[in-house]
Amino acid sequence: MDSAFVLPHPASMGASCILGLLLLTILRALLIPKKALPLAINHHRWDIFNRRAIQDFTANPQDLIKAGLKKVIDPQIAPRFAKGTFLVLPERYSEEVKNDERFSAYEALSRSSPQIILLELPGFESVFEGLMHNDVVLPGVAAMNRQLASLTSPMSEEVSHYLQTNWTDDPDWHTQSVSASMSGLIGQAAARIIVGPELCRNKEYHAITLSYTMSRGRALAAIHAWPRALHPLIHWFLPSCRNVRTQIRRAEKLITPILERTRRHRARGDPPQAFSTLAWSDEYARAQGRSYNATLAQMRFTSSSIHNTSDLLGKVMLRICQRPDLIEPLRREIVAAFDGGSGAQHHSLGKLKLMESVMKETQRLEPAAERVSYPPPLTPERLTGYSIVNMFRVAKETVTLSDGTTIPKGTIFGFSYQNRFDPSMYPDPETFDPYRFMRMRQDPVQASLASFTKARSTHLSFGLGRHACPGRFMANDMIKLALSHILLKYDFKLVGEELPKLEMHGFVYAREPTAQILVRRRQEEVVL
Repeated sequence: MDSAFVLPHPASMGASCILGLLLLTILRALLIPKKALPLAINHHRWDIFNRRAIQDFTANPQDLIKAGLKKVIDPQIAPRFAKGTFLVLPERYSEEVKNDERFSAYEALSRSSPQIILLELPGFESVFEGLMHNDVVLPGVAAMNRQLASLTSPMSEEVSHYLQTNWTDDPDWHTQSVSASMSGLIGQAAARIIVGPELCRNKEYHAITLSYTMSRGRALAAIHAWPRALHPLIHWFLPSCRNVRTQIRRAEKLITPILERTRRHRARGDPPQAFSTLAWSDEYARAQGRSYNATLAQMRFTSSSIHNTSDLLGKVMLRICQRPDLIEPLRREIVAAFDGGSGAQHHSLGKLKLMESVMKETQRLEPAAERVSYPPPLTPERLTGYSIVNMFRVAKETVTLSDGTTIPKGTIFGFSYQNRFDPSMYPDPETFDPYRFMRMRQDPVQASLASFTKARSTHLSFGLGRHACPGRFMANDMIKLALSHILLKYDFKLVGEELPKLEMHGFVYAREPTAQILVRRRQEEVVL
């Protein structure tokens, strides 16, 4: 797979080193045989360094992908961007690919892949799809899913505590940041399940977990400003990389005492404590004889549970602000669902059909960016946005699909997300219709597809098959709990009339996280 040359950082590299790297890059491009990928749709003759190709991709990748899918006979397109050529397939191939072991979701992010998110460097290992600790982390997510019914009440406690502490009981209008509020709220609720009650309200721990992903993104951008050959060395000297490792050490100091107490309880044969992925994963690793880093494992749980969940929650809040006529129907639904006087119960969440429809419709229009570190990197500070390509894979061998489409070994590819605008599936697809998936539930053929957590080829927000997002069930519960508390306890409205504009960043459309809302306390009809 051919890759574009990135000029070295000029700060301390000599001219001879730069010239040598330049010559090596040119020789590589001329002499190394290319894999049989389709011609990049933004390929230009004599564009040796792919500068025009990168400009085309940066200018409007969504139109580029749409045009490519329409004009090529071969059902695959390959837009060229800053880190090489990337294959994009229509969604119809996702069913065939989803469980095929010849394709790897993990290796698309690993050190063997030209996708380069640097999992091999100290401080960069805690990416959820990475290979490190999968034999501990993934079973931990499965265990968490089995405990969902018992986790509803503790999560609800943390949502309530966060809102009372940060949004307060002030009956007068006051301003709150949507992005900061949703990240903080989801972060505290998730921490209760990940590290338990001792640490879930710790301000230092929250500061680390909320900033780590952004810090990692900044460090990635800093490393990628240098030639790839220098990555194993240069990261030791870059301040942004040192900061990432410092954050992990700080998190370790907070997590280790809790982990040691948990181990002492277990050694004494004390009754099991409340579920946490920290305790469960440690017991599982011990029982299975697995070696793992407890801090990195929990950082992976945290990173994958907070950012996409809070991003979607914030988007739903803004959609409701734009459609204030939804507030009263949603409140009535919440009151009816929780009107048993027994607080937040898991079975009540399943009754929130309108809320779930609003969530899924928001996700259809603004699917989460799969990773801020996917090339071309999303600016780390812009964590809200949506992706136009999803379900990334790498071919471990050359594969010919059922219709003759060939994917060469080593090819990294994803699936276009154009079905979400297909009018045969979604009438008036460009319009936000909060009742769309409620109506779908009334259709016997489509009813099973209306669930927020349903992974399917026409709605790839959670991926598909064996690698579908395992945390989507927890995300569903956290978002519903958060919205229930907010809608019952607060009036809210958007500050100003317009949201920050969406801007393109490669495969991701991102929005500056500056939206604010006015909130004021109201008397809730039922107590959660």
